[in-house]
Amino acid sequence: MKKDKDEKILGDNNLKEKGFLVMEKVKVCLLKKLNEMGIDSEFIDDMDVTTGELGLNSLDLVNLAATLFDEFGVRLRLLKRDDKKLKDICMEVAECCSL
Repeated sequence: MKKDKDEKILGDNNLKEKGFLVMEKVKVCLLKKLNEMGIDSEFIDDMDVTTGELGLNSLDLVNLAATLFDEFGVRLRLLKRDDKKLKDICMEVAECCSL
């Protein structure tokens, strides 16, 4: 009985670790794309910055969503009026990848 519980805990930890790794990959991909757009991602200390604070326009958001789709196969609707934090975008993509 105890063995089943231990296996479940190990399984949960593996899922968390996998989700964390996917989230890191998404973060790297986002920062790389922002650099390509001319936004110096070196100065983005935390992922709490929003798309609006970065000054992304509608075309930039479409390009960002297309890049995430190409890299991870996840469709996101990033709209200018929906000002999202970068960490929320990362978490949304990571959740879709882990399903």
